[in-house]
Amino acid sequence: MVPPSDLVFDGKACVAARGAVQDWFKDTAIPLTEKLRDEALRKRDELLEKLKDAQDKVRDAKEKRDANPDDSSLRDAWEEAQKELREVEQQLEDFNKEYGKDIEYNANRLIKQYEDERSRHDDPSEQAK
Repeated sequence: MVPPSDLVFDGKACVAARGAVQDWFKDTAIPLTEKLRDEALRKRDELLEKLKDAQDKVRDAKEKRDANPDDSSLRDAWEEAQKELREVEQQLEDFNKEYGKDIEYNANRLIKQYEDERSRHDDPSEQAK
């Protein structure tokens, strides 16, 4: 470790480094967060659409099975539809465990934090110049 008496404070370098970090957040972190948020929301929408389709398939298969209870192929179709529904429900549950249910809120909150940090650093950086 360098003794404090040997440290040299370079204010311009500090301001430049601080600016570089803030530029990285603006140019990289925020766009990446937005991209990942949008991808996660798109994936959730796809899963919700699959869930709706699976629920419709179960309902249709049940109606057909109930209309002709002696037809084993209709019972098999209903059971297969039930199985598909459970699989989609599990996929959605896994997705929610990994990403949470409030993707948009959390991502927007993180972006706001990045932006707020930049504004908190801009004033001292401008004063140091």
